[in-house]
Amino acid sequence: MKTLRPAFGLLVLSLFLFTASQAYALDSAAKEVRTVKLSVKGMCCPSCLSDIENSLTSVEGVTSAKASFEPPVTTVTFDGKKTSVSALIKAIGKIGYEAVEKSKDAKRS
Repeated sequence: MKTLRPAFGLLVLSLFLFTASQAYALDSAAKEVRTVKLSVKGMCCPSCLSDIENSLTSVEGVTSAKASFEPPVTTVTFDGKKTSVSALIKAIGKIGYEAVEKSKDAKRS
């Protein structure tokens, strides 16, 4: 009976690790992490940067937002299954700025 205890412990540990790895795989598959660069017009001060970042991080699914003056670009990382680029642009528009996806902006030039 004593020889079965280590084997049973190993079996329980293996089962736990397998279950944990499956849960992690399901969580990763459920997310569609994307990063997009948005050209933003109208930023003129540090408060503008803060307003844009706060507006974007309040959108469900956004994990980070970093705005800068030079170049006037905001980089946003988000879960594509919870929000979209158009929702990000709309959130920026609601606070008075004009935004366009950087790659689409470059194609227009």
